[in-house]
Amino acid sequence: MTEKEFLELIDCAFPYHNKEGCIELIDQSLSISPNAVYAVVEEICRIPVSERQNVSETFLLEMLNVIDNKFEHPIKDLVLEVARILIKRGEISVDDAILKMEELVKYQDVFSARSIVYFSCDDTEGKLEKYFS
Repeated sequence: MTEKEFLELIDCAFPYHNKEGCIELIDQSLSISPNAVYAVVEEICRIPVSERQNVSETFLLEMLNVIDNKFEHPIKDLVLEVARILIKRGEISVDDAILKMEELVKYQDVFSARSIVYFSCDDTEGKLEKYFS
């Protein structure tokens, strides 16, 4: 399966109510690309509002821990830190997001990681736009 096919497979169709299904997708993403793994992280930390009340924070954090234990990548810790904040319904400052984006742009093929950081703050002035495109 290509990365594009995988991203289409999980977009708006992540199995939040099926632990085994989530773990299977995590494992599948690991065999595709770092961006595929970060796309799974994004699905976990940016859960749709319609699912928010039906899926526990504990479960989402558990799924991030599965990824953390199976995946190695130079920006993993940075991205998972932000993902955990989003799961807890927090946000980071725009300045912190800019610092993180400056690190992320060193890795061109991880658009999903940049998306996580992009949506982690209230950037009303559009300061992150140059990092997201």
